[in-house]
Amino acid sequence: AGGNGASAVQRGSSSSSSAADLAQSLTHCGIGLQMLIAAIESGETGSLRPLLAAMLPGVLQLQELSGPGLQQLSGEAKAAFVLYKYVPFGALHVRGVAGAVLGAGCSEAWSSRAAAMVFLQVFWFRHCYLLAAADMERLQAFVVGRLQDSKVEVRGLSAATLSGIIKALPAHEVDSLRHTMLANVRRVLNTPSETRRKRSSSTAPSRPSDSGVPVVAAAAAAAAPLDAAGAAAFAQQQ
Repeated sequence: AGGNGASAVQRGSSSSSSAADLAQSLTHCGIGLQMLIAAIESGETGSLRPLLAAMLPGVLQLQELSGPGLQQLSGEAKAAFVLYKYVPFGALHVRGVAGAVLGAGCSEAWSSRAAAMVFLQVFWFRHCYLLAAADMERLQAFVVGRLQDSKVEVRGLSAATLSGIIKALPAHEVDSLRHTMLANVRRVLNTPSETRRKRSSSTAPSRPSDSGVPVVAAAAAAAAPLDAAGAAAFAQQQ
């Protein structure tokens, strides 16, 4: 009995210690986020850019926290991520930032996928000239893929993001991107109806949604030049 009592005390002590460690870790994260927000809002981020780039994956993970006592920390992480789009990253850091955004874009939480898309709109406009060709292709493929996201909010943001990306691309790259989107439309429309029903009932972010087809088509139309020749070319491709 004495041995059992000692074991119970040890377990209780271990549990209390774990809870204390968790509380301390959450406090440290909260302080770190508040300092990060203050640094970005000050506009003096020049020397902090390497640190900000390194912290971005953690910030993206913290914004997905849920549960009792975690809402404030999650809210601070979301506020920090919103401010990140105002940070001018250098050539040494844009690839890491792009990788972090791609990771968030594949999250099971649709709000994280949506936040990644909003961030990408500004990030692309300010940093696309610093990105390597491979990274640009990865980001474009990510946006095109999310046009068939299971959430309509993400699909709408993807279409808006893609329209901005298109405006900054050379003509030959626009044509290539348009062909990719049209191929996605044809692939989904040619999928057997039974398979499409199974996909539409799935909530996994990696599963394309049939209801995203109009969004893909609209985004593809936006890629065509706004003149009679461009409209005719798009209609012919369809």
